[in-house]
Amino acid sequence: MLDAIESYEERVKIIISFIAGVFFMVLSHLGQLFSQNSTAPDYKKLSRPQLEPELVAECPSVNKFTYKYQIENKGKYPAENILYLSKTNEFRILEYEAAYNRELLSGGKHVFKPNRFSESIENNKEHIFELIALYSSNILGKELYFKDAYTFVLKASEMNGKPISYMYSSHQESPMSKNDKAKYIDVEKDMDSKEGTVAFSFAISEQHELLSVIMVKSKTKTVIYDPKRKSIIFINKVNQLVFAMEKKINEEMEGIHKVGISWSPDTMRLAVDGELAKRDINASV
Repeated sequence: MLDAIESYEERVKIIISFIAGVFFMVLSHLGQLFSQNSTAPDYKKLSRPQLEPELVAECPSVNKFTYKYQIENKGKYPAENILYLSKTNEFRILEYEAAYNRELLSGGKHVFKPNRFSESIENNKEHIFELIALYSSNILGKELYFKDAYTFVLKASEMNGKPISYMYSSHQESPMSKNDKAKYIDVEKDMDSKEGTVAFSFAISEQHELLSVIMVKSKTKTVIYDPKRKSIIFINKVNQLVFAMEKKINEEMEGIHKVGISWSPDTMRLAVDGELAKRDINASV
């Protein structure tokens, strides 16, 4: 009788131990799931375009500086309608509109060489370069828009023509379409500074032949394309005074037109297709 009781108790202990083991296994699995969900998804594992840029910079002389981005799409889906924005401490360079429907297929590569307004840069210190890519992609029949940002730290010793990788990056889906110019808020808020430089490129389409187009606009500065006059107008507001400059585009150029503006408390400059104009201003009057 005692043997039977002891045998029964042993079986109960075994059953309880088994149930406890299963319970703790379930708790451990749930903990792993919650832990996975609480961390950010791995960008490289997402089913979307994956643009991977490298920065190549050269400074062959004190007054000469060139740079470009080498970009590869390592994702599963193509990136389409790509526009780039490049920012440094010295200047902002954006594409208002590309000359063609730039795209990167999966595994594809291309080079983005920004339209520089200034050729000089201090070559004895570190510089921060930021590249922002805005693009769309058709994923499983749905058109999605993306905004990726990459930050490069360029040391003086790295201005040697060899590619360097970015240090930081961020990736997000964007609710903006490629025609929503509000995506240039990163540049427009910088245009209200006392000094600065912005260069950009655009292609004249049929809709540009009908109405004037505000390309970039901030609280104090506006850049307009006037189709009737075939010119770019730069308007600068300083201390409640308004100053304007106008420069005609080169009508013999097809595709991309290049525009640059710069400003300081006493000077404003406008460059259009390689032709530069300067105006001295006196905002204290």
